[in-house]
Amino acid sequence: MASQSTPRTVFIDALVAQLAEARAACTQPRTHQRLVLLSLALLTSLGRHTITQLLVTLGVGDADWSAWYRLFNAPRVRMDRLGRQTVVTLVDRLERHAPLVVALDATHLYRSGKQIPGTGWVRAAATAVFRRGLARAQRWVGLNGLLPRSATGDSRAVPLRWEPAPTPKATALSGHPPRPEWTVGVRLLCWLRRTLDSLGARQRRILAVADGAYSGAELWRALPARVTLLARCAKNRALFDLKPADDTDKRRKYGARLPTPQQMLAERSGWRTVPIMVRGRAVRLRATVVGPCLVKPAAAVPLYLLVVRGVAASSSHRRRQPTFLLVNARRDGHGGWMLPYPVADLLGWAWQRWEVEVLHRELKSGFGLGQQQAWSDAGTVAVTQWVVWVYAVVVLAGYQAWGYAVPTGGGLGRWYTPRRWSLALLWQQARMALWGLTDMQPGFARSPDTWAAMTAWWASQSSAARGYRRI
Repeated sequence: MASQSTPRTVFIDALVAQLAEARAACTQPRTHQRLVLLSLALLTSLGRHTITQLLVTLGVGDADWSAWYRLFNAPRVRMDRLGRQTVVTLVDRLERHAPLVVALDATHLYRSGKQIPGTGWVRAAATAVFRRGLARAQRWVGLNGLLPRSATGDSRAVPLRWEPAPTPKATALSGHPPRPEWTVGVRLLCWLRRTLDSLGARQRRILAVADGAYSGAELWRALPARVTLLARCAKNRALFDLKPADDTDKRRKYGARLPTPQQMLAERSGWRTVPIMVRGRAVRLRATVVGPCLVKPAAAVPLYLLVVRGVAASSSHRRRQPTFLLVNARRDGHGGWMLPYPVADLLGWAWQRWEVEVLHRELKSGFGLGQQQAWSDAGTVAVTQWVVWVYAVVVLAGYQAWGYAVPTGGGLGRWYTPRRWSLALLWQQARMALWGLTDMQPGFARSPDTWAAMTAWWASQSSAARGYRRI
């Protein structure tokens, strides 16, 4: 490795440091060694990302595989400690008084067998809309952190902790009974709150953004302390005013019925223009704030409704539907209620929830999530959480090395210079940095010029190239 510090060596140093910190989550040193080797193979493998394929990439495909599989089936790695490590690394990147912004969302990992734990029937994605098919899949709920928003409105999602959420008709999964999606979301938020408190960050507030699946009254009542939730709501959601102060009826908990969010779009007054930056472009939103208000049956949790007007399709604008968001209120210190954060911050972070969709796409298509063989109850959970953790480690290392800027030499295969690094570019840079290390050069040597030397090189090609069985 070069003696002087370069962006690429900073990336390698950050990656190696986070892999080394995983020792606290492993029961034995050799367990940690196998975890690190599999993590590096996950980055450099050119084929499918099954455990067997990763062993072929490491050059141990002809050896006994049992010890590598027991790494997850036993299990011998504390996945909760790996998630805690990711939280620590992410919090270190935040400003002192900035909230930790996270996003809750669920996704499906498609499986092929009915006996695989946690799988159930879901609508198949790769079928026609007018004739939906069925597929077996595992449902997972992910708690994903969002990196600090730049001045140009850029951010990246970092998975902190994922848990399965089996449906009632899914194959039994030990330790994870069937439960609704929002229940798992509350468990994840409680885990994050306890983790921050144990790290001495009790004053660090949490801002969670989510879709409409997390805006039910049961979730608002179960929300942990010092946690703000910003979630979409239905356009016909029933909202109620606060109970008047002079109302002496103890049985009454709600005030008058308010117009639905859809009906509030017809209001002519109360609208304001909120400019926000989103991925390098300025967006001017027309929004209004209504509240505090209540939803049934959560009379003890005052909420604010944010209504954002849509945009009709034109030559200069894409069509955008109206957006309705609910956020729990905060005490103003004078017996009243106020918004927990400025409207511009709330709308800016709500827009960044799309980074979670990018995370799901990259994890499945580029990182091989869901391809690993897992037939035991412990293995099917541990191997998924491990892949998600490796993804988080690489993204955090890239952010530490380059911020959001494109690293030098990051325009390979492009005729233009990107504004920020993409996930595909990050995987490319990770492979270039790893293959440039002295320990990995013999396995990834460049092709020579002379025919005789080229023949010898072809006979000793890298394990990653040998392991790639598809063209």
